[in-house]
Amino acid sequence: MARSPTTALSATNSGRSRWPARRKKLGIKFPPERVYIIGDTPHDIACGNAIGAKTIAVATGAFSVEELAALNPTHTFKDLSDTQALLDVIL
Repeated sequence: MARSPTTALSATNSGRSRWPARRKKLGIKFPPERVYIIGDTPHDIACGNAIGAKTIAVATGAFSVEELAALNPTHTFKDLSDTQALLDVIL
């Protein structure tokens, strides 16, 4: 059976920081340039940075576009209403 080229994961705040160790322990290998962490908190951006992934900040939670953009994510969106703009970034 062929594996899908993409995988989606979700985690609580406490779980994000453990992803790099889990990835190493499980022997999961992927090129960082093909991985995106999409989230609406500084924790999400930090998680992406910790594993060398690209990050997409989405200001749909408690943090504003300006607050998230200050963390230097790869991309920042106000929300995900423009699906095509998101697809243009990740595909």
